[in-house]
Amino acid sequence: MRTVASALLILCTWAAQAQNFPDKPLRWIVPFPAGGPADILSRLVAERVSENVGQRILVDNRVGASGIIGTELAVKAPPDGYTIVWGIASTITINQFLNNMSYDPVKDLAPVSLVNRGHFLLIVKPGFQASTLQEFVDLARSSKRITYGSWGPGSGTHLAMAVLERRLKSELTHVPYKGTAPVLNDLLGGHLDCTFETTNPAIHHIRAGKLKAIGVSALKRKDFLPEVPAISEIFPSFEVTTWGAFLAPAATPKPIIAKLNQEIVKVVRSPAINARMSDLGTEPVGSTPEELGQRIRADAALWKKVIQDLGLKPE
Repeated sequence: MRTVASALLILCTWAAQAQNFPDKPLRWIVPFPAGGPADILSRLVAERVSENVGQRILVDNRVGASGIIGTELAVKAPPDGYTIVWGIASTITINQFLNNMSYDPVKDLAPVSLVNRGHFLLIVKPGFQASTLQEFVDLARSSKRITYGSWGPGSGTHLAMAVLERRLKSELTHVPYKGTAPVLNDLLGGHLDCTFETTNPAIHHIRAGKLKAIGVSALKRKDFLPEVPAISEIFPSFEVTTWGAFLAPAATPKPIIAKLNQEIVKVVRSPAINARMSDLGTEPVGSTPEELGQRIRADAALWKKVIQDLGLKPE
């Protein structure tokens, strides 16, 4: 009886906390640099959620180790809902297989909501000698001097290129960075040959003619860039997806998770944010915590097999 009574008391306490939540500023950790896709989307959502709940939201960029540093801060934060973290496919489902970490992102974080999903664009530097996807394939197969940038070892961009290398039957030179912005800066400056990148930080450079997209990691072309071929047109069934989501420390009470989910989904599915995300070339989602949890478990199983098949080892 005491156990039941204690459980009921805890549930009542959590429910009361959720009713008043949030009653102070929140901290949303982004484990990537300012100006990148994670930063852009998290700030877009944070601004509207802040307006709706009447509390300031600090977007805290904590960069390093392929997103591990910022994600670990969230894992160790008090599980009260006031600290959550932006997670992407690489930090939540890939890092654990390619990096030595002090936490398990699947077990130590609680899903809040899937925010968006999309694909990667294969982008080349200005004046690169391969200006089409077929020319890139031919060049890659005849030379090992092509350099590509990634967000870091084990990141989605690194793994996407590793999958492409397997289909090319050729190796490219990997140059790891700490996020999207420095990769794009060096690509614009001609210091890198190419990269895989999510749409939203790169599309403005592409539309302005500063960078050239020669492929998309999807099964078919995208409506916002119909002239860019799907890589699957040359390599059938080739597809690499990415997504962004919010997660909280694992012990965060479920009523608080539900309140966060409600506010985030309301913003993501609003017409204004929907249109803004679509303009950035990503698909707005907004999901239940359970749906995000299912996606994480499925992706973890998928990427574990891909990494094993590719023979990639922890760095």
